[in-house]
Amino acid sequence: MTTRWAIVGTGGIAAQMARTLGPMPDADLTAVVSRTTDRAKAFAAEHGVARASDDLGSILGDVDAVYVATPHIAHSEPTIAALEAGVGVLCEKPLTVSHAESTRLVGAARDTGTFLMEAMWSRFIPAIRRAQDIVANGSLGEVRSVEASFSLVRDLPPEHRLRNRALGGGTTLDLGVYPLTIAHLFLGAPTSSRVVGQVEGGVDIHASALSEHPGGWSHTTSSLIADSTNEGIVSGTEGRIRLHRPHHHPTRITIERGDGGVVETIDLPYAGTGFEFQVAEVHRCLAEGLTESPVVPHQTTLEVAHWMDDIMGALGVAYA
Repeated sequence: MTTRWAIVGTGGIAAQMARTLGPMPDADLTAVVSRTTDRAKAFAAEHGVARASDDLGSILGDVDAVYVATPHIAHSEPTIAALEAGVGVLCEKPLTVSHAESTRLVGAARDTGTFLMEAMWSRFIPAIRRAQDIVANGSLGEVRSVEASFSLVRDLPPEHRLRNRALGGGTTLDLGVYPLTIAHLFLGAPTSSRVVGQVEGGVDIHASALSEHPGGWSHTTSSLIADSTNEGIVSGTEGRIRLHRPHHHPTRITIERGDGGVVETIDLPYAGTGFEFQVAEVHRCLAEGLTESPVVPHQTTLEVAHWMDDIMGALGVAYA
């Protein structure tokens, strides 16, 4: 069975998805949609896409799934349109810029009985899945803490999407969603958070949260001004797992015990862009008639969205 795809958006992440879908034998990149026909045509020519349009509605009857790759401030409109047309949606992370808006999209998916998944691709990567298996089999004992960070220290102009409030800028939504997802994966939703950070131009450029969870604690950081390790550490009562660059196509994890003692390093390389795993999950869910993925369920997306609201709110940043 071949799944016919449309991509909404023509930026870098859309191009990465086009490069992903092209070689997959059970995927057919049928159309691309952009705000302007010229952009859509240029993208289609570069990636060998048959149809290019500035009107999403005109192609929804000819596709099975839509990948929404617009800036996250503009995720809602194309997602709702696709869901109401009965077309499954893989929407780039974060699903939206607020818990309330994400709840609206999840509600639309449930009301229409149509598949919706946030494109948290790192949850499907083999290294992350292996870490979950190791924790599940009890090798670390009981998980008590998670540390995770993601920084991108560059001299970015005010109009850059990370700095631009009009594009849903800020580190929490774009970078922080990754370490928060890692913490949620191993500890679940937090019960409270203490937050420090810095805001410029109406967006958070640094956010650190010390959060309490039912079984432990997490320390997460996202930043444009502090060069962090960009790693994750999952610590249990009997050891820890070091996730090497879990937000940058991770291919290695290390099991450690005691004072830096390495027990085992596990290499888990893969070919391709890394998006193939989440695409395969969309195909599986559509074939089985599911409205959500058990790997990235709606409840997880909403809990992380609520957490991001709390972190940004503590710093005085909020998106309506």
